[in-house]
Amino acid sequence: SSGINAEYGRWEAGDQEWKAEIEKGFQGSGLVPEHMPDYPSGLVNLNFGMHGCIHLGTQLPAQTVAYPPTRFSYPAQTDRLYTILLVDVDDLFLHWLVINIPGTSLADGQVIAEYQPPSPASQYPHRYLAVALLQEGVTDRQSVRGR
Repeated sequence: SSGINAEYGRWEAGDQEWKAEIEKGFQGSGLVPEHMPDYPSGLVNLNFGMHGCIHLGTQLPAQTVAYPPTRFSYPAQTDRLYTILLVDVDDLFLHWLVINIPGTSLADGQVIAEYQPPSPASQYPHRYLAVALLQEGVTDRQSVRGR
């Protein structure tokens, strides 16, 4: 036969390498320990349509993030519940809060604070923190409201 046979190596980072990469990405951000007690063990990924993907340090124009993310992913166990939140750490403003999310099924969670697009009053970029928190069990919606 006249086909081309090729083998491609697979590169995977071990836990320690991945942790080092995350720490490297967070260094200089001022998020640890000011807003987070320690570096996260995994990263939250936000996508706004086809071309608006947020990674560590990504800057996106306001019009790209005017609507809720089309995809919100994070390392999760399908049989556990999670809370996600999006916060402007410079203004200490909550932009989104969803609780009782089974695994990564965001649509099945309970929205506590509807998505508010970033609208910084200043001309300078703001830092936004997206966090997925593992819950111990079901969170009572009433216990979260008004806090």
